[in-house]
This record gives sequence, structure tokens and C-alpha cells, in this order.
Amino acid sequence: MVRVLVALAVMFVGGGGGAIYAADAAVPGDLLYGLDRAVESLQLRLSTSSEVAAGLLNSFASERLQEADQLAAAGDAENAAAAMTAYDNAMLDLSAHLTAAAIGQEEPEPTETSTTEPSATPAPSETATTEPSATYRPG
Repeated sequence: MVRVLVALAVMFVGGGGGAIYAADAAVPGDLLYGLDRAVESLQLRLSTSSEVAAGLLNSFASERLQEADQLAAAGDAENAAAAMTAYDNAMLDLSAHLTAAAIGQEEPEPTETSTTEPSATPAPSETATTEPSATYRPG
């Protein structure tokens, strides 16, 4: 994770903002998808309130569902399944965040929700988890 943050910093300083902008349209299987997810994780970690974090988590879940729909329409079943797994995990993240905020508890530690490699997609029996992939941490 530290290497990703360092790479993001270098890209911003070195004029790589265009790559980050282009990565926003990436879907599972695309070269820039990992960068898209790293930027989302950074946004979440830098969020200034629980409400902002909840909005981001909701937006990320919606984006995962759109990615799955786009990939399914293109006939890419393997990456569509990866996107659906990421959507499921994003919804679990949002649920965990809202639950923790409602009861005033510290949120659970994040887990990895997806990778850029379709071969790393967990089997359907392995996708159900109650652990979130990202959490809000006030700065």
C-alpha cells in the first residue's frame, strides 16, 4: 500500500494526473483498474467526516455495479464476476460503516476486495464476507 501511495504522489508531482483521470473509467481487467481502486482508497482515507465516507462508499458500490453491467454487456463474464464480487464487498463496507457509525464503534479493518487479475477472483463460495474492504479513518 505504501508503494501505491508513493506512486500516486510521484504521478501527481510528475504530471501523472492524466493517468489518474483515465483510470477512473477503468474496469476489472484494464491496465489502470488498480490505480482507480488505489485512488478510491486514498479518497476514503482522506475523507473528513463519517458522512463524506458514507457517500464515497455508496459511490464506489454504484461504480462497481456499473462496471459489472458494462462487462456483462461486453460478454466478459470472468471480469463481470470480479466486478460483482467487488460490488458485494463494497456493499458490505458501506453496511459496516453505517453500522459502526450508528452504534458509535470503531470500524473494522479493511480487507482486499478485488484485484486487477481475473484469475485472482475468489470462487463464489469465498465471496461472502462480513469484513469491509475500506474504512473511514478521521484525520
